[in-house]
Parts: sequence; structure tokens; C-alpha cells
Amino acid sequence: MYMLKEFFQASEKRGTANIRPHCTLQIPNRVFKNILIVCLIATSSTPKYLVLSVSSQMTVWELLDLIAKKQNRSPLKIRLQRDSKKQEITIYDFCKSLHELKFEDNEEINIVKPIDTTGKVPLINP
Repeated sequence: MYMLKEFFQASEKRGTANIRPHCTLQIPNRVFKNILIVCLIATSSTPKYLVLSVSSQMTVWELLDLIAKKQNRSPLKIRLQRDSKKQEITIYDFCKSLHELKFEDNEEINIVKPIDTTGKVPLINP
């Protein structure tokens, strides 16, 4: 069971390929109003603040993709950061719905650079 769970988490790292998770079809559709998105890596050509109203059935990947399109960025080049008292959003949460992560009305989310997990290797041996 553990191996199967790890397989599904690893396969959902880059989105859900427009397939709705079964749990999102069971929950009632609710609209979260006035979710404030603060872009901490904004440039002069992209907005610093976004205010969105989104469905509770929306997955984290869909929200990330929506924000990335408005910021003219790749969804893989940004990371969503919530208030420190709330559950952190990781790459394993991309397939979860906003309802599962207990999003609320008037929530504030920061957009930050992703953590680089790739190691740097020298090209030449010294």
C-alpha cells in the first residue's frame, strides 16, 4: 500500500493532466472569494497583486497554472506559500483540491521562487 501511495504522489508532481480527482467530484462546489495573491518576485511587466475567486473543487495545480498564466511564468518556476499557521503547499499537494487543504475566503498567498533541489556538479575535475 505504501509503494502504491508513493507512486501516485510521484506521478502527480507536475499536475493532474486535466483529470479531476475523485474526491473533488464528491464535495459540494463552493466559491472562495477574494483570495489575495501577492507576488514577491514580480517584475515591472507583471502585476504585484491578484485577487481571485476560485472554486473549492479546483486543484492546487489548476490554481498554480492560473496564477502562472497571469504572471507570464511557467507553473514550475513559482511556488505558493501560505500563512505560517496553515498547511504548507508542497509538490505532493498539486493533485489535492483547495477544499482538502482547507482554503478560506480572504486568504493571502505569496508567490515565491521555488526551492532548487538539484545539486550543482562541477563540469571539470580540479
